[in-house]
Amino acid sequence: MESRCKLIIKKRKKVICFITISIAFVLISSIASYIKLGVLNPFSSGYGTIRTCILNKPYTVIQKNPQVIMAQPDDAQNSLLSYMNSCGYTHAEDERLGSILLFEKDGEEVRVDFSVNRYYSLWAWID
Repeated sequence: MESRCKLIIKKRKKVICFITISIAFVLISSIASYIKLGVLNPFSSGYGTIRTCILNKPYTVIQKNPQVIMAQPDDAQNSLLSYMNSCGYTHAEDERLGSILLFEKDGEEVRVDFSVNRYYSLWAWID
């Protein structure tokens, strides 16, 4: 009877340890994803990273509201301009403020924070 109780306690400790490590992993991944990409969901940002960096897809939407897109770094600004033109927006070239680009469609203005590094380009819509 005593050995059975010890076995149950060992199993509980393993389960608690597994749950603790899993929660810590998700929490750390969420923080890293938010700091690096501005997206709290680590699974979405991981999916975008795999599609963009490994599978060489032109772009991947990793968050819908506010919209965040991860794209290929090659000729990234022209890719963003083409994407926005395909959505019906025109680029207001004289309204650029640093890394923020302004697009207009039917009197509606959209600001997109554009950044690029060696591995990917990030397009983040600003509310």
